[in-house]
Amino acid sequence: MRLFNKNITQKGRLAILTYFFKNFHTAVLATLLIYSLPAFCSCNDDEHYYKEDVLEYAVQKENTSGDSLYLDIFFFNDDKLRLLDSYQRLPGLPSGRIEASSRKGDKIFFAISGDCIDPTGIGSYDDLGRVFAELVSENPENPVMTACTAVQAGKGSKTVTLEPLLSEIVVSSISCDFHRKPYSGQKLENVSIYLTNVRDRYPVTGEGTEGCSYINYGALSEDDMKKIGRPELISATLDRAVDETVVHPDIHFYCYPNEAEEESLGSPFTRLVIEGMLGGEKTYYPITINRGQDQEGEAHGIGRNKSYVYDITICRRGVPSPDIPIDVGILRCGLNVKEWNEKEERTIGF
Repeated sequence: MRLFNKNITQKGRLAILTYFFKNFHTAVLATLLIYSLPAFCSCNDDEHYYKEDVLEYAVQKENTSGDSLYLDIFFFNDDKLRLLDSYQRLPGLPSGRIEASSRKGDKIFFAISGDCIDPTGIGSYDDLGRVFAELVSENPENPVMTACTAVQAGKGSKTVTLEPLLSEIVVSSISCDFHRKPYSGQKLENVSIYLTNVRDRYPVTGEGTEGCSYINYGALSEDDMKKIGRPELISATLDRAVDETVVHPDIHFYCYPNEAEEESLGSPFTRLVIEGMLGGEKTYYPITINRGQDQEGEAHGIGRNKSYVYDITICRRGVPSPDIPIDVGILRCGLNVKEWNEKEERTIGF
């Protein structure tokens, strides 16, 4: 079996897949509209070569300010072994039409944009579980995005979406309210805001957590910050003290999902930490991200392709460590959870 479609030479029935790309500028995603055209069959008398079950894929590229280095397209057999059927690498998200082929039958379609796949090591779908996206290589304007779905040549239609693995943590506003406190009227000075317990690698399939590791474990680490190419992904400083005046720093951090059901040494919850000086003493406000209650009565941490928007009012002195979750009453925290791509909903039709 050859990995690259352009090198596959097979006899028998083939499913030919065509992709069409069109530019848009409204969301961080790409939508793949998959539908079947009427099946056809052509025969060469010399080679007895047949083609049938033609599918057309319309791919809409939306709101990426840069261009991905590659778009990798895999087809795996949808059975117990899930072996690779065919593969093609495209330069970025190209415009115009391209073709990718797979043999007939039930298949798993997997597409990834970015530069984290070495196709020579992918012989089955299970091999993808050992491929990781790395935070050190991420660019929020052009994030690693993936899509996966089951397909069958000539059977119905569906829409799948290339979505980022990353999620966004936003500090929309921040202020202090120290009324009736001994330090009333004081300001929180030398303010730094950062994420702790951040996964720095994540499986491209989004399945399982084996092989995941963390940076800023329990506290801000200067060594860890030197490792990532864009420290602004998870750390920022304010250029002014925080007082009763509401300020809008519009800070955007980015990290991989963390939906561990229980916190442990091996799976700490990701936190948003506000650090500053109050009355000459350092204090911390560690907010465990999305671990309260959502509109349905529960919250499970950081999901994929989400935006967690915080409006924060600090009401009391914080805690002495960035790894101690704050108690209720230390601050008031408004949280709005939405899709990172800012679309209210996306439809997957079959």
